Amino acid sequence: MKSKKTISNDDLRIIRDYRLMDDSFMEVCFSENKKAVELVLGIILGRSLNVIKVITQDSYKNLHGRSIRIDVLAVDEDGVYYNIEIQRSDKGGSPKRARYHSGIIDAAVTEPGEDFNKLPEQYIIFITERDIPGRGMAVYEYVYTEKQLGIPLGDGTHILYVNNEFRDDSDIGKLMQDFAESDPDKMYYDVLAETARYFKESERGVEQMCRVLDMKFEQGYEKGAANMLSTIMQNMNLTEEQVIKALNITPEEYANYKKLASEMRSDA
Repeated sequence: MKSKKTISNDDLRIIRDYRLMDDSFMEVCFSENKKAVELVLGIILGRSLNVIKVITQDSYKNLHGRSIRIDVLAVDEDGVYYNIEIQRSDKGGSPKRARYHSGIIDAAVTEPGEDFNKLPEQYIIFITERDIPGRGMAVYEYVYTEKQLGIPLGDGTHILYVNNEFRDDSDIGKLMQDFAESDPDKMYYDVLAETARYFKESERGVEQMCRVLDMKFEQGYEKGAANMLSTIMQNMNLTEEQVIKALNITPEEYANYKKLASEMRSDA
């Protein structure tokens, strides 16, 4: 019988300090949580909707094998797709990154030979820690338009930037406060507070968060090894066998780290 994981005080402190603006915590809180996703989308878009599917922590690739990891992908009853991403850095909130997400999702949900007119409407939503456009608004929505008259193209693509610095007594102002709050008792919206409280205070929720921490640690270890491999490959004239011996890894691990290093370079 597998022994129960011992939860350290450091683990508890990290979990206690998590906010929805931390993508790992947001992904866990929104996983299969249609009510929370409906609340967030409804406030951001200013209309009610019925979410029928929520996917978190999934990866999608383009034709060349470059992948992106999706924080949250939701679908409503009308077949509209919503990609919600937490972007803590300005670099992560690049408009071209939003464009890339849009193209990858289009490719992922389209069947070979399918009529392009059947492409679903989609919303790429970046919740950014800072006000990247810099005009003090809560939500910035962009669509493709005809240049001279500003008439929408009607291709069904919407790119939104949601400013987590925004604060007032409106629904969106309170939502942004909740995303920045680590204490569930200080959150405005019950569905978000109850979910956060479950993963911060209940035994099963804390255990699940600890598994996430373990996974993140393992990913960090793998990225460190991949960085080391990348440095060796770039700066030293070594054969594959010599690199494997220098890092004390197996050929299979070498292949995995080499692939990860390549993906990290492509994402830079």
